[in-house]
Amino acid sequence: MARARNIKPGLFKNEILGVADPIYTLLFEGLWVLADREGRLEDRPLRIKAEVFPYRDGVNVDEMLSWLQANGFIMREPSGSILIVKRHQWYDEKTPAQVNAEAAARRARRRKAMPAWAHAGEIKAVYEAARLATQETGQEHHVDHIVPLAGALVCGLHVAANLQVIPAAGNLKKSNKFEVSHG
Repeated sequence: MARARNIKPGLFKNEILGVADPIYTLLFEGLWVLADREGRLEDRPLRIKAEVFPYRDGVNVDEMLSWLQANGFIMREPSGSILIVKRHQWYDEKTPAQVNAEAAARRARRRKAMPAWAHAGEIKAVYEAARLATQETGQEHHVDHIVPLAGALVCGLHVAANLQVIPAAGNLKKSNKFEVSHG
């Protein structure tokens, strides 16, 4: 299903697309509109042509997709799907509603993971220790769940015994998909 997307001005300053035939940029934008949230869509050139260029004759979408792949904009996978590789640079801005929904989901997971017998004072002390460690060392520290609250195999509890203070750099390297956006 096609989606409404915003395009950042940086797309038009790309040196590769900037010197290419403008129809390649238009195809790339069209792929992004057709792709799902993860930037994937079916590798079906005739269908893509019908969606992006319904009134143009003589457009070889298969050849254009190969050009986009050769220049690193997409990956055509053997499974018959296309992954838009460079989508995040020009498109991937979350809406305030998405940010709020994710924050609400995190709060709900934390509430569900905090049993009635947990001592809020002990938990606050761990967060205070992280703040003090950041202040003393000048290096940002995070409070990390030893056993994740929403793990694939097991879910931890939001209790002091499951919390640890670690440097932010180490926490961000983990695969918990936590990203900080500046700007």
